[in-house]
Amino acid sequence: MKRTAALLTATVAALSLTLAGPAGAAGTGEVEVVPADGGSAFHLSPSQDSISFELVNLADSPRPARIYAASATRSDGGGIGVGALGSAPWLQLPETQVMLAPKQTRTFTAPLDTALLPVGREQLGAVVLEAVQGSVTVRVATLVTVPGRTPSAVPLPTLVVGVAVVLLAVVGLLLLVARRRRRDDNAAGPAPLSGTGPAGAYAVN
Repeated sequence: MKRTAALLTATVAALSLTLAGPAGAAGTGEVEVVPADGGSAFHLSPSQDSISFELVNLADSPRPARIYAASATRSDGGGIGVGALGSAPWLQLPETQVMLAPKQTRTFTAPLDTALLPVGREQLGAVVLEAVQGSVTVRVATLVTVPGRTPSAVPLPTLVVGVAVVLLAVVGLLLLVARRRRRDDNAAGPAPLSGTGPAGAYAVN
């Protein structure tokens, strides 16, 4: 009996993780993850650095739920594979267990650690929801798609300050060279004057 229940749990989880994202908002039928923009998945723009979503209990009685972030990969056939807890460190959604009251909605925000995202390549992740229904643990996932990031540009104020520092350094170096030349000229003294003319050499007093 335990083996049958375990197989059923694994089967439900595999089907949910394969279908979530492309199929619609991820939910167990009683608890759902709903992206803040009302879509069926998280499609981020290059400027976004976080995701927000609602965890909704549709049932008339309390329901436990567990959420966490995981990595995701897309197969050649279009299927989505979802990794384990902790496999997407760039999506900062720690493992969280909640008990939702009847019809309760809770809002969550997960920042993105952009320093861990690849440059120029799309990154996939998932918000995974686990909920117990009887003897079965149902796992579903909502896909998170982050477009390829470009190398960070230098902010304009930082660029202006950098240019100003370089110019000041160049001016300081030029002043130092000019001062050193003037000191060397003073140490050498006035240069002797000499010349020739029709009557011979000019005398210098």
